[in-house]
Amino acid sequence: MLLYGDVTVVWLFLLAKKVSAVSLREDFPGWLAPIDVSARSAAAFGTEAFTAVASWVALSALVSNAYAARYDETPSVDRAMEECVKTWVVWAPLQAGAAAVAVKSGLGQTATHAPTVSLLVALGAMLGWRTYAKVFSLLAPSRAGNEVTDDVEWGTFYGVLGGVGALTMAVALSEVVLFGGEREFL
Repeated sequence: MLLYGDVTVVWLFLLAKKVSAVSLREDFPGWLAPIDVSARSAAAFGTEAFTAVASWVALSALVSNAYAARYDETPSVDRAMEECVKTWVVWAPLQAGAAAVAVKSGLGQTATHAPTVSLLVALGAMLGWRTYAKVFSLLAPSRAGNEVTDDVEWGTFYGVLGGVGALTMAVALSEVVLFGGEREFL
């Protein structure tokens, strides 16, 4: 289940990133206009999606051993987030490098939002999914008399997720100030 969820969340993140990039283009015809997808655009998205998903899954298995079943351990937000961050730390530079190579070779679309912000959003999405899947879906909150432990776990989860959100906003605002509202990166 974790593997399928990882694939789905990374794919949905990439799809949302593509939709936002297309909608911010100056030649965007509007939300009700017919969709015009070229073979090149579809192939570029398919390649990006495949490499991002495959590298996330491979790195999750190799770097953090995230798909191993650990029946003797109590689920923990700290452990789930540690696995996710270890994977993301290796995955994010690979994605940034792949995006730069794709744009320079003419196969990718120039990003209309900064890669740093985009990768931080991916971190937030994966932290949310992974923590829910590995901890909260297994805890059976408040049924086993562990309300205090559940509250601590939820507090840690919201604290870290809020921190990632604040960092993402800070980076986004600093890039707006630094680049003066430029819409194209890479």
